[in-house]
Amino acid sequence: MFNIENFVQLGPLLFVLTVISICIGIKSKKDVYKHICYISAAVFFSLFVYETVILKDWNKAEVKIEWAYSSEDFNESCGDGKDPLLGYGPKKDGVLSVKKMADGKTLYDVKYTIKDGIRYTPNSNENSHEYKIFLGCSQIFGIGLNDKETFPYFYNELYKNKYNIKNYAYGGYGMHQALAIVENSILKDSKLSAHPENVHVFYNYYWYHIMRAAGSAFWDHVGPWYDIEDGTLIYKGSLADKKRIQDIKFFRIGWIYSQLWEQSNIYKKKFDLNSFGMRIDDCPQIDVKRTLLMIKKMNATLSQNGIKFFLIIDRNTSENRQCVNFFSENNISTICLECSIPDFWTNKGYVIASGVDYHATARLNKLKADILVKTLKTDIE
Repeated sequence: MFNIENFVQLGPLLFVLTVISICIGIKSKKDVYKHICYISAAVFFSLFVYETVILKDWNKAEVKIEWAYSSEDFNESCGDGKDPLLGYGPKKDGVLSVKKMADGKTLYDVKYTIKDGIRYTPNSNENSHEYKIFLGCSQIFGIGLNDKETFPYFYNELYKNKYNIKNYAYGGYGMHQALAIVENSILKDSKLSAHPENVHVFYNYYWYHIMRAAGSAFWDHVGPWYDIEDGTLIYKGSLADKKRIQDIKFFRIGWIYSQLWEQSNIYKKKFDLNSFGMRIDDCPQIDVKRTLLMIKKMNATLSQNGIKFFLIIDRNTSENRQCVNFFSENNISTICLECSIPDFWTNKGYVIASGVDYHATARLNKLKADILVKTLKTDIE
């Protein structure tokens, strides 16, 4: 079925506006109108060239993803709103084969095991009443890695596989999904509440989760919506509700923003705060505050229920004075694994494919797990 939303893009729209402006200018009888139209046409055409030629990454490898299962079963590039609370996630349990290619070369050909709706960790001790729970995005989930190559797997291996591991992470998740999982899954799990002193929760927080929680990630307009009202953090439903509220009838502002603007090269290269080139200071203060309050609530809620919480942060966050002070003032335990790896940004062996796929390799996960265990040894044994 023809769907205009699949065809409307900023580049072609700018070109059409250029042509329309020129045509109106030609037909206009007054010079002032001609000048306005020709100037507008020049602006539209300049933006068209900037969008489609200058900002286009001509050297970027064409990435082709091949699936053994349909995207309805598992959508690695993130979702289409299948989960009523989290927005999206694995549709069903099973062993899923995923192959990703770039420029004719295989980046990875792996299998993900989904059990009980989350990523399965093979060395998890199902009979143990000592739980280690991991929250986060694709890095903790282990995109591009087999089950025995994920961060939680290596962590448990260092403890001779004695812990019951739960990996709730998923590709594209942010702080909003992490908090929703804590409130609606972890705290409502009778097995965990029976002996909360034996439960430790680790959340791998990256600074760009700030914009994900704000609903600015183009792939996630359906996740949980938390916002601040009168200085208090509250759950307001789905980000889809937020977009719906923002839309103006007949004009569909929310759709225009997400379809035209967020998909454009201009936005992705110059304004996208999910970009690795940005920093926390570039984010709107309200969004930074929202995320900090979400972390505070996660820590406080778990602590009140006798569960210990550890916040794993990236280097960017560790260097931000506002965040560091906030964590200290609220007694939130933090550790920066990246900060203990001198060649973190230069060693290409730490990522799947530099310039194409920056997800962690098994080598990096093993190194990070070793650092975590050594750093927190006195706290978690």
